[in-house]
Amino acid sequence: AQKAKPQIRYNLPSQATTFIGRERELADIKRLLLEEPDCRLLNLVGPGGIGKTRLALATAAQLLETHSDGAELPSVDRLVPEWVAYASHDFSGDDLRRRWDDPEILKVPDAQGNLHPVVFAGAGSHASYFSQGEYLTELELPFLSALVQLVDKLQSLWVKVLHQSSGSASSPGFNVFRIPFVDYARGDGLALGPGQDREWQPEVISESTAWAISYRGLWGLYARDPIAGENAPAGPVYNRDGSVRQSWCNPLGWAGLDKLPPNHDAPDVLKRKVDEIQAYQVSLKTIIEQQSSKLVGMGVEAAAMQGYPHLEQAHRAQEEQIATLSAEVHHLRQELAQVDARLDALRLYGEQLSQADPGPMRAHIHRAHHPSPESELRLASVAEFVAAVSIGALMVGIVLLIVFARHYLLIGLAAMIGVLIFIEAGFRRQLHRLINSMTVGLAIVSAMVLLFEFFWQIVVIGVLAAGLYIMWENLREITG
Repeated sequence: AQKAKPQIRYNLPSQATTFIGRERELADIKRLLLEEPDCRLLNLVGPGGIGKTRLALATAAQLLETHSDGAELPSVDRLVPEWVAYASHDFSGDDLRRRWDDPEILKVPDAQGNLHPVVFAGAGSHASYFSQGEYLTELELPFLSALVQLVDKLQSLWVKVLHQSSGSASSPGFNVFRIPFVDYARGDGLALGPGQDREWQPEVISESTAWAISYRGLWGLYARDPIAGENAPAGPVYNRDGSVRQSWCNPLGWAGLDKLPPNHDAPDVLKRKVDEIQAYQVSLKTIIEQQSSKLVGMGVEAAAMQGYPHLEQAHRAQEEQIATLSAEVHHLRQELAQVDARLDALRLYGEQLSQADPGPMRAHIHRAHHPSPESELRLASVAEFVAAVSIGALMVGIVLLIVFARHYLLIGLAAMIGVLIFIEAGFRRQLHRLINSMTVGLAIVSAMVLLFEFFWQIVVIGVLAAGLYIMWENLREITG
């Protein structure tokens, strides 16, 4: 008797009409799904109504025979979120997302019992927050962007090269050319969403959505505000400078999700990575064995040449080659130790995944944005006033110096900027960091002045010290 074919499970809806055409698209989709190992998810993108869903269903129906587990049309009711990401001004990165089980995410149920995350929108700003409260943030004025970038680079050099930072590595430094303001996200305004004051429906926008592509400024009006305060973001597609938003062109990478596989795919991705590293481990061990054998042979040859005057030059060359090869082998062994450690970490992570343990929920967060305490907000209005008038006062002061005291322009400019920085540091409770930085900076300047004034004397003393040290070492070897 003929063996019956095993029944394949599927829940694809039946179609009333025959699928015609699209042979090239079908072939491309099949090739990607069957021949590309890295293709874990395939999206069909295009304007609404062109037949993307029908093409996907036709492909699934034709591939039923190649997948013993069948095919299933996912139901929205069965989907469980893994991550939630909220936009905040023009920021991007891991700090903008939270794992679905993070208690910081407030969730409310709808009539069907489905949970929805609550977004606390900043009043009058373009930011979203996970927790309600008032957030102290900074505004960068476009015409001061060059000065802001210069100060940021100097701060980065100060921290990374000179290691002069008394705070944590993730705590943000202040920039005198940024204006602080309070972002109100108290959650006491109008509530939108399922079961709230007003319902809403999500709308999919694409390159064919005219208002998104042509968006300009405030409510579609380009206000031509010189400080861009009323130009608003240039819509969902473009930044203020005309560049394409990362959240538009890279919706996963914008929140750091492009490097993370879905939970159900993580074991397969982990296995492929382990196989890849194990293959490299084997090749690395082979190279180390070959180079070590070569090193031993060179060492035997060098030992044989030792003590023969006519082979002295060849012996020195052999010793140099041995030193070079020995360093190379040492580097390879260090790399092998790192590979072994990475494999151990991957195996432990695999055991963790097998137990359905996704790990620490906040390990990806470098600098979480929390509501400001009342102690900081008390001075917020004063800080905003000082920041608003400081740049203008600095410009007026420069003009007055040029007109009435041109000879003291540099000294006066340095004094005014110093006063501004001192006031800013006081408002941000960072006077101790400022004083520490000034102390180290003055020490560096003093050292440079001494080096300039006494350069040749320092050179002479250094040469004498080096000569005496060399004599001492040589005499010690002779007497020893």
